[in-house]
Amino acid sequence: MDDSERLEQMIRRVVREELAAASARRTNSRSLTTDELASPEYLNCHPDTVRAKARRGDIPFFKVGTEYRFDWEDVKKALTPEKVDPWINPRSRQARRPR
Repeated sequence: MDDSERLEQMIRRVVREELAAASARRTNSRSLTTDELASPEYLNCHPDTVRAKARRGDIPFFKVGTEYRFDWEDVKKALTPEKVDPWINPRSRQARRPR
């Protein structure tokens, strides 16, 4: 067995392992329907609000047929605010001076 065959086998093994890991991550997280995400267990809002946020791009989604589907972990990340420096004006991105 020469070096190129060994390299090919190693690449195939790594690709198989990565695909298996990605598949396991995807199967561990369950996709939620619009009604499930709008329920009190998750966002506690109206399903139309969830659809509007998805259309605006505020929360990530994918479609199965004509239905919106959501991954709860992705939605949590999208709706969690980033730390904001209170001295930065978000419109100008310039530091404000204390008075």
